[in-house]
Amino acid sequence: MNFSSKIIFWYSLNKRDLPWRNTRDPYPIWLSEILLQQTRVAQGLPYFHNFLDNYPTLVALAKAPEEHVFRLWEGLGYYNRARNLLKTAKILAQKPYPHFPNTPEALRQLPGIGPYTAAAIAAFAFDYPSPAIDGNAIRVITRYLAIDHPPQKALGMEQIKLGLQKLFDPKQAALFNQALMDFGATLCTPKKPQCQLCPIAASCSAFALKSPEAFPKKLPKKPKKERHFTFLMLIYQQKVLLQQRSEKDIWAGLWQFPILSDSFLPDPKTQATKALPLKGELVKTLQLPPHLLSHQKIHANIQIWQLSEPPPIEGRWVPTNQTSRLGMPRLLTRFLENEQWQHLWLH
Repeated sequence: MNFSSKIIFWYSLNKRDLPWRNTRDPYPIWLSEILLQQTRVAQGLPYFHNFLDNYPTLVALAKAPEEHVFRLWEGLGYYNRARNLLKTAKILAQKPYPHFPNTPEALRQLPGIGPYTAAAIAAFAFDYPSPAIDGNAIRVITRYLAIDHPPQKALGMEQIKLGLQKLFDPKQAALFNQALMDFGATLCTPKKPQCQLCPIAASCSAFALKSPEAFPKKLPKKPKKERHFTFLMLIYQQKVLLQQRSEKDIWAGLWQFPILSDSFLPDPKTQATKALPLKGELVKTLQLPPHLLSHQKIHANIQIWQLSEPPPIEGRWVPTNQTSRLGMPRLLTRFLENEQWQHLWLH
């Protein structure tokens, strides 16, 4: 048997039972692919079910309020995916008979759909003969061929594409792509790959070199950017003031407490009253644990103010027991969910 036959046979015996594989409907297939970008299957699975429970069809999702979509997305990060999910649903729902394009080229014209996602949807929903190159496929192919260039570099990715084209089975596009993904996710894993169980080990270049974990080649890691925020939790008559973040920074479109400063202040109470005409009492200042994003490390403290009158600041006043209805950064929802401090704003 050749490469594709061995991978597909292995898959027939070991495949994971995932709900989006039991359909050719492009809507749940697309939804799963967007959810699983930068997200492990185990983490994304409950989100997938929750989205379908709330929005079982493309048309239903197209009518969803952005705030509710963000709320359902909370905890996954990379919120631009959620924004593009809604944009694509609205675009497709405008057609007289809503449907998904059936080629990678057409799918790539939609927001949030890149080369891999387009190829995956086309293959899984329409059996279009296109190899889908995700992280799992990259790992398997770079090991099998011992590709000596990082996939982030043009030369490395070109070698991966050329190698995969030779191994790809266009007559079984969906099956091959699913098999390769599961193979990388469960057997040819980033660390401690199970080479002793591998059906292609005899022809794998990395196995022959006795160094499978040396592939894919990695670029030097960049240090995380460290940022410091001072949030103001302003409470007036059991309502808290929230502002929506701009689309040019992290957490774009989510709701947050007003930010006093993007750095720690030597005397934050004085600085707050100087910057804003706050009338009331500073109840507590809390230092939150560091919050890690993909490329940033966020340090934050929160000042909790009980006000005697509302300040002239733009934003939305939300009942303190209803903040969970809005999409907020996980940093802040964790703070709001901490029962240790809820007595300061819930009465």
